[in-house]
Amino acid sequence: MYDSNITLSREKRIASMLSEFQLEFIEDEIPVEEEISLLVQESRLSLIDPGLDKRAQVHIDFTGGATDHRRRFGGGKSQTLAKAVGLDQKKGLSVVDATAGLAADSFVMACLGANVLMLERSPVLALMISEGLCSAAQLAEDSDHELSNIIGRMQFLHVDATDWLTKQKNDSLDIVYLDPMFPERKKKAAVKKEMQLLQSLLEPSLEQEPLRETEERNLLEQAIRTSYHRAVVKRPRHAPTLGGEKPGYSLEGKSTRFDIYPKRTIG
Repeated sequence: MYDSNITLSREKRIASMLSEFQLEFIEDEIPVEEEISLLVQESRLSLIDPGLDKRAQVHIDFTGGATDHRRRFGGGKSQTLAKAVGLDQKKGLSVVDATAGLAADSFVMACLGANVLMLERSPVLALMISEGLCSAAQLAEDSDHELSNIIGRMQFLHVDATDWLTKQKNDSLDIVYLDPMFPERKKKAAVKKEMQLLQSLLEPSLEQEPLRETEERNLLEQAIRTSYHRAVVKRPRHAPTLGGEKPGYSLEGKSTRFDIYPKRTIG
Protein backbone atom coordinates (compact mmCIF):
# COMPACT_ATOMS: atom_id res chain seq x y z
CA MET A 1 0.00 0.00 0.00
CA TYR A 2 1.20 3.50 -0.78
CA ASP A 3 0.57 6.20 1.76
CA SER A 4 -1.44 9.04 0.22
CA ASN A 5 1.20 11.61 1.21
CA ILE A 6 4.27 10.11 -0.47
CA THR A 7 5.97 11.97 -3.27
CA LEU A 8 6.08 10.74 -6.84
CA SER A 9 9.86 10.30 -6.67
CA ARG A 10 9.48 8.08 -3.59
CA GLU A 11 6.82 6.02 -5.31
CA LYS A 12 9.03 5.51 -8.35
CA ARG A 13 12.01 4.55 -6.20
CA ILE A 14 10.05 1.89 -4.32
CA ALA A 15 8.54 0.60 -7.57
CA SER A 16 12.07 0.12 -8.89
CA MET A 17 13.11 -1.72 -5.73
CA LEU A 18 10.04 -3.97 -5.90
CA SER A 19 11.17 -5.03 -9.33
CA GLU A 20 14.73 -5.62 -8.11
CA PHE A 21 13.49 -8.09 -5.48
CA GLN A 22 10.93 -9.64 -7.83
CA LEU A 23 7.96 -8.34 -5.88
CA GLU A 24 4.79 -6.97 -7.42
CA PHE A 25 2.51 -4.13 -6.39
CA ILE A 26 -1.02 -5.56 -6.56
CA GLU A 27 -3.77 -2.97 -6.37
CA ASP A 28 -7.30 -3.86 -5.30
CA GLU A 29 -6.90 -7.59 -6.00
CA ILE A 30 -6.26 -8.81 -2.45
CA PRO A 31 -8.42 -7.36 0.35
CA VAL A 32 -6.05 -5.52 2.66
CA GLU A 33 -7.94 -6.68 5.74
CA GLU A 34 -7.04 -10.30 4.97
CA GLU A 35 -3.34 -10.04 4.14
CA ILE A 36 -0.08 -8.82 5.62
CA SER A 37 0.57 -5.53 3.86
CA LEU A 38 3.69 -3.49 3.18
CA LEU A 39 2.89 0.16 3.81
CA VAL A 40 5.07 2.53 1.81
CA GLN A 41 5.51 5.88 3.56
CA GLU A 42 7.77 8.77 2.71
CA SER A 43 10.23 7.97 5.51
CA ARG A 44 10.03 4.18 5.82
CA LEU A 45 8.43 0.85 4.91
CA SER A 46 6.23 -0.92 7.46
CA LEU A 47 4.73 -4.40 7.63
CA ILE A 48 1.16 -4.43 8.92
CA ASP A 49 -1.00 -7.41 9.87
CA PRO A 50 -4.70 -6.48 10.12
CA GLY A 51 -5.24 -9.52 12.34
CA LEU A 52 -3.09 -7.98 15.07
CA ASP A 53 -3.13 -4.69 16.95
CA LYS A 54 -2.68 -1.80 14.48
CA ARG A 55 0.30 -0.67 16.54
CA ALA A 56 2.07 -3.94 15.76
CA GLN A 57 3.97 -2.61 12.79
CA VAL A 58 7.39 -3.87 11.80
CA HIS A 59 9.83 -1.53 10.15
CA ILE A 60 13.56 -0.97 9.74
CA ASP A 61 14.87 2.43 10.72
CA PHE A 62 18.59 2.89 11.37
CA THR A 63 18.24 6.60 12.10
CA GLY A 64 15.81 6.84 15.02
CA GLY A 65 13.60 5.08 17.54
CA ALA A 66 14.78 2.02 19.44
CA THR A 67 17.65 1.38 17.01
CA ASP A 68 19.16 4.82 17.50
CA HIS A 69 18.64 4.60 21.27
CA ARG A 70 20.51 1.30 21.39
CA ARG A 71 23.29 2.83 19.31
CA ARG A 72 23.75 5.65 21.80
CA PHE A 73 22.92 3.98 25.11
CA GLY A 74 23.10 0.23 24.46
CA GLY A 75 26.05 -0.56 26.68
CA GLY A 76 28.81 -0.83 24.10
CA LYS A 77 31.17 -3.78 24.40
CA SER A 78 29.61 -4.85 27.70
CA GLN A 79 26.53 -6.09 25.83
CA THR A 80 26.04 -9.84 25.77
CA LEU A 81 25.91 -9.72 21.98
CA ALA A 82 29.33 -8.08 21.85
CA LYS A 83 30.83 -10.71 24.15
CA ALA A 84 29.21 -13.57 22.25
CA VAL A 85 30.58 -12.42 18.91
CA GLY A 86 33.97 -11.39 20.32
CA LEU A 87 33.72 -7.66 19.71
CA ASP A 88 34.76 -7.03 23.31
CA GLN A 89 38.14 -8.52 22.35
CA LYS A 90 38.70 -7.23 18.82
CA LYS A 91 37.04 -4.29 17.07
CA GLY A 92 37.52 -4.90 13.36
CA LEU A 93 36.12 -8.41 13.04
CA SER A 94 34.19 -9.35 9.93
CA VAL A 95 30.80 -10.89 10.75
CA VAL A 96 28.42 -12.66 8.42
CA ASP A 97 24.91 -12.25 9.78
CA ALA A 98 23.49 -15.15 7.84
CA THR A 99 19.88 -14.64 8.93
CA ALA A 100 19.66 -10.86 8.99
CA GLY A 101 15.90 -10.52 9.53
CA LEU A 102 15.27 -6.91 10.55
CA ALA A 103 19.03 -6.25 10.73
CA ALA A 104 18.87 -4.94 14.30
CA ASP A 105 21.77 -7.07 15.56
CA SER A 106 23.76 -6.35 12.40
CA PHE A 107 23.42 -2.64 13.12
CA VAL A 108 24.58 -3.08 16.72
CA MET A 109 27.61 -5.08 15.61
CA ALA A 110 28.48 -2.42 13.02
CA CYS A 111 28.15 0.21 15.75
CA LEU A 112 30.74 -1.74 17.74
CA GLY A 113 33.21 -1.66 14.86
CA ALA A 114 32.46 -4.90 13.02
CA ASN A 115 32.28 -5.16 9.25
CA VAL A 116 28.96 -6.91 8.73
CA LEU A 117 27.71 -8.80 5.69
CA MET A 118 23.97 -9.44 5.99
CA LEU A 119 22.26 -12.32 4.21
CA GLU A 120 18.48 -12.57 3.93
CA ARG A 121 16.40 -14.79 1.64
CA SER A 122 12.94 -13.31 2.25
CA PRO A 123 12.32 -10.85 -0.62
CA VAL A 124 10.14 -8.64 1.59
CA LEU A 125 12.73 -8.36 4.36
CA ALA A 126 15.44 -7.96 1.74
CA LEU A 127 13.56 -5.00 0.29
CA MET A 128 13.16 -3.46 3.74
CA ILE A 129 16.85 -3.88 4.62
CA SER A 130 18.02 -2.46 1.31
CA GLU A 131 15.68 0.52 1.57
CA GLY A 132 16.65 1.10 5.21
CA LEU A 133 20.34 1.16 4.38
CA CYS A 134 19.79 3.51 1.44
CA SER A 135 17.63 5.93 3.44
CA ALA A 136 20.08 5.98 6.37
CA ALA A 137 23.06 6.58 4.10
CA GLN A 138 21.34 9.51 2.42
CA LEU A 139 20.28 11.08 5.71
CA ALA A 140 23.65 10.60 7.40
CA GLU A 141 25.82 11.73 4.50
CA ASP A 142 25.87 15.39 5.49
CA SER A 143 24.56 15.48 9.05
CA ASP A 144 25.79 12.39 10.93
CA HIS A 145 29.28 11.21 10.05
CA GLU A 146 29.30 8.55 12.75
CA LEU A 147 26.14 6.97 11.36
CA SER A 148 27.54 7.27 7.84
CA ASN A 149 30.59 5.26 8.92
CA ILE A 150 28.40 2.64 10.60
CA ILE A 151 26.24 2.19 7.49
CA GLY A 152 29.42 2.00 5.45
CA ARG A 153 30.41 -1.09 7.44
CA MET A 154 27.16 -2.85 6.53
CA GLN A 155 26.75 -4.78 3.28
CA PHE A 156 23.78 -6.83 2.15
CA LEU A 157 23.05 -9.78 -0.13
CA HIS A 158 19.63 -11.17 -0.99
CA VAL A 159 20.51 -14.86 -0.94
CA ASP A 160 19.69 -18.11 0.82
CA ALA A 161 22.21 -18.35 3.67
CA THR A 162 22.83 -22.10 3.45
CA ASP A 163 23.37 -21.93 -0.32
CA TRP A 164 25.75 -18.99 0.04
CA LEU A 165 27.73 -20.53 2.90
CA THR A 166 28.06 -23.81 1.00
CA LYS A 167 30.04 -21.95 -1.67
CA GLN A 168 32.52 -20.48 0.84
CA LYS A 169 35.81 -22.12 1.78
CA ASN A 170 36.52 -23.74 5.14
CA ASP A 171 37.53 -21.24 7.86
CA SER A 172 37.18 -18.31 5.43
CA LEU A 173 34.87 -16.10 7.54
CA ASP A 174 35.85 -14.55 10.86
CA ILE A 175 32.46 -14.96 12.57
CA VAL A 176 29.19 -16.44 11.35
CA TYR A 177 26.16 -15.24 13.31
CA LEU A 178 22.75 -16.90 13.22
CA ASP A 179 19.42 -15.70 14.56
CA PRO A 180 17.00 -17.90 12.61
CA MET A 181 13.45 -16.60 12.77
CA PHE A 182 11.87 -20.01 12.49
CA PRO A 183 8.37 -20.23 13.95
CA GLU A 184 8.18 -21.57 17.50
CA ARG A 185 7.17 -25.22 17.66
CA LYS A 186 4.67 -24.33 20.38
CA LYS A 187 3.27 -20.86 19.91
CA LYS A 188 2.73 -18.89 23.08
CA ALA A 189 0.44 -15.95 23.72
CA ALA A 190 3.38 -14.11 25.26
CA VAL A 191 5.18 -13.83 21.91
CA LYS A 192 5.43 -10.17 20.94
CA LYS A 193 2.98 -9.03 18.29
CA GLU A 194 5.86 -7.89 16.08
CA MET A 195 7.37 -11.38 16.21
CA GLN A 196 3.98 -12.92 15.48
CA LEU A 197 3.80 -10.76 12.36
CA LEU A 198 7.24 -11.87 11.18
CA GLN A 199 6.43 -15.49 11.87
CA SER A 200 3.23 -15.14 9.84
CA LEU A 201 5.28 -13.70 6.97
CA LEU A 202 7.90 -16.45 7.05
CA GLU A 203 5.79 -19.45 8.07
CA PRO A 204 4.59 -20.57 4.60
CA SER A 205 8.13 -21.57 3.59
CA LEU A 206 8.60 -23.73 6.69
CA GLU A 207 5.34 -25.60 7.13
CA GLN A 208 6.86 -29.07 7.37
CA GLU A 209 8.60 -29.97 10.63
CA PRO A 210 11.19 -32.36 9.10
CA LEU A 211 12.10 -29.73 6.52
CA ARG A 212 12.66 -27.11 9.18
CA GLU A 213 14.82 -29.41 11.30
CA THR A 214 16.93 -30.31 8.26
CA GLU A 215 17.36 -26.64 7.35
CA GLU A 216 18.41 -25.78 10.91
CA ARG A 217 21.01 -28.55 11.00
CA ASN A 218 22.42 -27.76 7.56
CA LEU A 219 22.63 -24.04 8.28
CA LEU A 220 24.54 -24.59 11.52
CA GLU A 221 26.90 -27.10 9.93
CA GLN A 222 27.82 -24.61 7.22
CA ALA A 223 28.19 -21.78 9.74
CA ILE A 224 30.64 -23.82 11.81
CA ARG A 225 32.56 -25.07 8.77
CA THR A 226 33.10 -21.66 7.22
CA SER A 227 33.82 -19.68 10.41
CA TYR A 228 37.45 -19.11 11.41
CA HIS A 229 36.97 -18.02 15.01
CA ARG A 230 33.45 -19.10 15.92
CA ALA A 231 29.83 -19.52 14.95
CA VAL A 232 27.26 -17.85 17.21
CA VAL A 233 23.57 -18.71 17.45
CA LYS A 234 21.01 -16.46 19.14
CA ARG A 235 18.09 -18.32 20.69
CA PRO A 236 15.20 -17.64 23.05
CA ARG A 237 16.59 -18.35 26.52
CA HIS A 238 14.79 -21.67 27.05
CA ALA A 239 14.70 -22.84 23.43
CA PRO A 240 16.45 -26.05 22.36
CA THR A 241 19.81 -25.77 20.64
CA LEU A 242 19.76 -25.24 16.89
CA GLY A 243 19.77 -28.56 15.08
CA GLY A 244 20.31 -30.34 18.39
CA GLU A 245 24.01 -29.42 18.28
CA LYS A 246 25.52 -28.75 21.71
CA PRO A 247 27.57 -25.52 21.82
CA GLY A 248 30.98 -25.09 23.41
CA TYR A 249 29.42 -22.65 25.86
CA SER A 250 26.54 -20.20 26.15
CA LEU A 251 25.96 -16.66 27.37
CA GLU A 252 22.52 -15.85 28.75
CA GLY A 253 20.59 -12.60 28.96
CA LYS A 254 17.15 -11.97 30.42
CA SER A 255 15.21 -13.40 27.50
CA THR A 256 17.83 -14.59 25.01
CA ARG A 257 20.76 -16.97 24.93
CA PHE A 258 23.84 -16.99 22.72
CA ASP A 259 25.24 -20.43 21.90
CA ILE A 260 28.90 -20.22 20.92
CA TYR A 261 30.65 -22.83 18.78
CA PRO A 262 34.33 -21.83 19.16
CA LYS A 263 37.16 -22.86 16.85
CA ARG A 264 40.04 -20.42 17.41
CA THR A 265 40.70 -17.73 20.00
CA ILE A 266 40.14 -14.08 19.14
CA GLY A 267 42.95 -11.68 19.88
